[in-house]
Amino acid sequence: MSSDYKVPAIDNMVKIFHTLSVNASSGLTQNEISRQTGLNRSTVFRLLKGLHQYNLVSYDSSKKTYNLGHLLVYLGGKASEVLSNLDRFQPYLLEIAKRTGQTAILTQLYGHNELIYIAKQESMNDHRINVNIGQIRPLNSTAAGKVFLADRTDEEIDMYLSEDLKAYTNKTLVEKGVFMEEIKKIREKGYAISNEEFKLGLSGIAVPIYDQNQQLLFVMFISCFSAQLTDVKVNEYRDILIETANRINETLLSN
Repeated sequence: MSSDYKVPAIDNMVKIFHTLSVNASSGLTQNEISRQTGLNRSTVFRLLKGLHQYNLVSYDSSKKTYNLGHLLVYLGGKASEVLSNLDRFQPYLLEIAKRTGQTAILTQLYGHNELIYIAKQESMNDHRINVNIGQIRPLNSTAAGKVFLADRTDEEIDMYLSEDLKAYTNKTLVEKGVFMEEIKKIREKGYAISNEEFKLGLSGIAVPIYDQNQQLLFVMFISCFSAQLTDVKVNEYRDILIETANRINETLLSN
C-alpha cells in the first residue's frame, strides 16, 4: 500500500487512542491529552467531542477526564475474531525460536512511519528478550522496519526521509546517503539487519513475507542480544528465516 494516502484527522485520532490506552487506569484531561500527543488544544477538543458522540471515548465529568469508550470493546472483540487467523503463524514462530534459541516476531505496518508486533514466540532460554504484542517501533532503526521501507519506491523513501530521522542510539542511520545505501543492500540481499540502532545491546535480522501477488504483507524477524549475532549466526538465522518465510508463503498465503 502506498504511503501517500495520509489523513491528518485519522492520524490525530490514533494518537489520542494510543495516549488514552497508555493511561487507561487513570484517564486524562483534555490538556493532558494535548500535551502528550503534541496536538493543539482546539484540535483535541474537536476530536474528543466527535469521538465521545460515538462512544469511542468516555468522559468522567467528576474528574474531567477522558478514557477509552465502550464501543471499542465491541470493535475489539470483532478485531480479535479477525486476528485469530494469526494463530496460523504461531507454529512457524515456535519453530524459529526453537531452532535459533532467539525470540521470533511477526510484524505489520502501522501507519506510515511505524510497525506493530502482531505475533511472537519468545525464546525458551532463561536469558532472553521479552516483547509484547501491540508494541510499536519506528521503521528507520529496526531490521523489520527497514524491510518495510525497502519495499517502497525511491520517491516514497525520499518523502519519508524529508523529515529528520530520529537517532535512538549512536548507531542509528540518520544520514540520507548512508540510509539509501542500506536500503539498496536490503533489496539486493533480501533481508535486513539492525545493529543496536534502536537500543544498545539489541540487534535483529528480518525477512519479508509476500502474498501470491508479491505484495508485502508482513515482516518476520529474530530479536537477539548483539553479542550473539556473529557473522556465522547472521547466515544461520537468515537461512532459517528465509526458509520459513517461503514455507509460510506456500502453505498459508498461496490460496
